[in-house]
Amino acid sequence: MLENTDSILPMNTTAMHLDGGIRRDKQQVHQQTEKLTQNVNQLENLKDAAVVTKACAENAAYEVAEKKGQLVNQYSDFESLKANQQDLNMLGGFPFEKMSDGRVLAEGAKQSKPFGFTAGDGEGWYHGKQGKLTKTSEFHDSLFHSQNTEDYTGVQYKYTDKPQNVTPMIQKHIDTWKNKPEVIDPNINVPGGLKFQHIQTGMPPDVTQGQKVEYSVSNQHFVKEPVSCIEIDGMQIPLPSVGEIEKFIEDNFDVLKDMAKDAKFAKDQQKEAKRLLANIAKKKANWQKLKDKGQNEGADRVQKLINDLEGKVKAVHIKLEESESAMHTKSMQVESADSVVARKEMMQQTEIVADAKEQLDEAGMKLERKEAQRIKLQKKIGLQIAVGAVIGAGTEFIKCLGDEIVRCQKGEITKSEAALNVTKATAVGGAKGGAIAGVLAGTQWALQHIAVSSSRKIVSASANITSKALGPALLAAGLAYESYGILKSYNCGEITTAEMKQEFGRMTVTTVSSLGASIAAATLVGGPVGFAIGVGACIAISAIDHFLGKKIFECLFPEDEKETIIEKHYKELEKEVITEAYKIFDLEKNCSDHELKQAYKDALLKYHPDKNTEISEAGQVKNEKIFKAIFAAYTLLKECRERDFRAKLITAIPETFRVDF
Repeated sequence: MLENTDSILPMNTTAMHLDGGIRRDKQQVHQQTEKLTQNVNQLENLKDAAVVTKACAENAAYEVAEKKGQLVNQYSDFESLKANQQDLNMLGGFPFEKMSDGRVLAEGAKQSKPFGFTAGDGEGWYHGKQGKLTKTSEFHDSLFHSQNTEDYTGVQYKYTDKPQNVTPMIQKHIDTWKNKPEVIDPNINVPGGLKFQHIQTGMPPDVTQGQKVEYSVSNQHFVKEPVSCIEIDGMQIPLPSVGEIEKFIEDNFDVLKDMAKDAKFAKDQQKEAKRLLANIAKKKANWQKLKDKGQNEGADRVQKLINDLEGKVKAVHIKLEESESAMHTKSMQVESADSVVARKEMMQQTEIVADAKEQLDEAGMKLERKEAQRIKLQKKIGLQIAVGAVIGAGTEFIKCLGDEIVRCQKGEITKSEAALNVTKATAVGGAKGGAIAGVLAGTQWALQHIAVSSSRKIVSASANITSKALGPALLAAGLAYESYGILKSYNCGEITTAEMKQEFGRMTVTTVSSLGASIAAATLVGGPVGFAIGVGACIAISAIDHFLGKKIFECLFPEDEKETIIEKHYKELEKEVITEAYKIFDLEKNCSDHELKQAYKDALLKYHPDKNTEISEAGQVKNEKIFKAIFAAYTLLKECRERDFRAKLITAIPETFRVDF
């Protein structure tokens, strides 16, 4: 409603007096809109942050349940797990990795610096140099892609609760990879941030104490240091501490145990499905052998066993789907400290957006009152378009329906073809009527706008008069064009004098009746009901004219018998002449335009005076007469074929689109 405030303009004389107030209100609305936009954008960022932190917490739970579910189920509660710090550390690595990814992605969303994310460990793909799709390396866990700088950042996570374990863990990672081809090759085609020596080793902040590990690759010396903050796109994003990871496991321990049971059940079902499928494959091979040997009874017994096994497979799949659904439902209960904080920030921002929207609504209400006339005019334009579309569609529907029913009864078309033709004609009629009404209404709107906004009195007065006279002028132009078409058809001999009078009579009666019905409905009834009555009357008058107009006016203006006889003789004579003209070229009436043109050229060359100079004078005179006859015959045939083509085209086009050719 208030998004396009710059387009608000005074629409009439009253609006001109409100122009100054509209400008001030527009400025206030613009300021409030900018404020609301900023708050909404921030809310969207916080929503994204809340979604990603929640998703990463759920993924962490999935990782623990699926990869360490057996370990989780060994303990009855978190306190017993915490007593075995080694097992707790084994579980902590999964939430540390997923929660760290969530923090990076969430912080990027909050700062309007969204990062692309790809899983590492050789499981993901990214677009490397020259846009080539490249598989991620196995020596990092996560890959982040800054959409602002197009830089890549690779991270390898290591989790421990003891500072003394930091150096050995990093050293082990280096020893594993430092001699691999993807590490020692200095020309490897990967972004700089994804090379081994540039990979950031992320660890909990409470165990990083400035440890360093020196190593060499291809005679180059490097130093690897653990980081407690991921550095990306100018931001320092802190990683979760050991305490936060243990708190996550403690708060969600019961859910993790339930998910671990579901994960174990799912693995068992997968093994069972695999076993059953292998058994089915063996049975099918045995069935084929029995069939080949002609042992049909044995094959039937095997087929029953196969059917039973397949039923068991379906049952296993159902159980597997139920288990996966249960895991998903339980994972939705998982929360992390980050997801809780992100949700609170989102709710706070939601309240800020509501306040900003309220302020904008207050400013907008002032502006709405001053642009009421503009809205009223827009509704009027829409109503005019709708009325034009309804009249056009209704008229075409009634006309086409009657014609198609007759054709269907004669067996010329099927019912489905008739229905399709009626639908097409109705759609075209509605589109044409709406388009014409839209052009008229839009032109009137433009003229009224010029009339009230121009500072020059002459321009303003001219535009005002033109806008009021536009409708009657277009009506007069339409009547003049239709009259021209009738007169042209009469002068070309396509219609008789009586038919010309009939067409003029139908045009006059239809126009006057439609205008009178519309004015009477608007005056006597008024409102939407009056409008509807006027529209219905216009459609009814058009339908009556289509079905009965010709018959009525044939009675009022009957055909002149003498003229009819002359017209009949003329058509018979024309038919004979056309037949003789085709004989000149030795062609049938159904020949193509190309064949006629080629025969004409051949005849011209054969009888052209300049091509036959050696024959006698009498022969030349004869050839000259034949040459003129060829030209006259071709001209006649060309005109007749063009006239027939126009007649066919007019018949094929819906009546609302027919024009005089």
